[in-house]
Amino acid sequence: MRVTEEEARKRRRRKIMRAIWKRYQYTLMLAIAVIAAVVIAAIVILAGGTGKEAEKVQENTTAAAEAKDIAIDPEEGGDAAMMDPDNFIEPFNRMSCDWGAGDTDGLTLYQIPEEYKRTGGKFPQVVQVYTYCLCREYEIDYNVILAMIEVESGYKWSAESGSAYGYMQIVPEYHTERMELLHVADITDPYGNIRVGIDYFAELVWKYEWSYTKALTAYKNGEYGAETEYFSKGEDTCEYAERVMEIADRIRDREA
Repeated sequence: MRVTEEEARKRRRRKIMRAIWKRYQYTLMLAIAVIAAVVIAAIVILAGGTGKEAEKVQENTTAAAEAKDIAIDPEEGGDAAMMDPDNFIEPFNRMSCDWGAGDTDGLTLYQIPEEYKRTGGKFPQVVQVYTYCLCREYEIDYNVILAMIEVESGYKWSAESGSAYGYMQIVPEYHTERMELLHVADITDPYGNIRVGIDYFAELVWKYEWSYTKALTAYKNGEYGAETEYFSKGEDTCEYAERVMEIADRIRDREA
């Protein structure tokens, strides 16, 4: 039985919500562990425990507190504290550094080109993890999303062009229902912006039967514009799509 476009979109969103709830459960468990360790330490101290007992409890408390910072090691690819200082500044600190830490197999952290750093571009580790996890949930090529962000905004989370905003240059008036369904109230928030952009792009990829060039052409020109200016004339790509795919190949090649 063929799944309708609306049903497929709802399934993807339910999958995303389940994944997000799963990660929030992980954070909650860490918080409970820290609180429990602190309570035990207080009980031991008040009960006049021995120096060794107090020392042991202190070690457990410290270990529990440090657990909340576990994430990706850019060199080893394993779990380690995320050291990117941009993780902890506004607006990137709106997402916990442990979000998605257990779902990053295959992620190679990306250093954006110097030319974009010099012009204010930032793409912190915590944002990369968030983006990678969403791409896995939607089964979308992460490298293509990075390339889209490079072309659309030069990695500037606050980029504005007319009525388009953020990393993925979203025009909110065209995505009111989508934003509501995804619980995104502010399209200028970098995380909400990426979520809406990936959700929309995934929908286009599904619609055009996994043709990334067609999906990119529609993302840039709108579905009607892509149909009238390109697809109806036998063309399934445009300059924007070709540029994005070239950059995606360059980003992918760094892993080779």
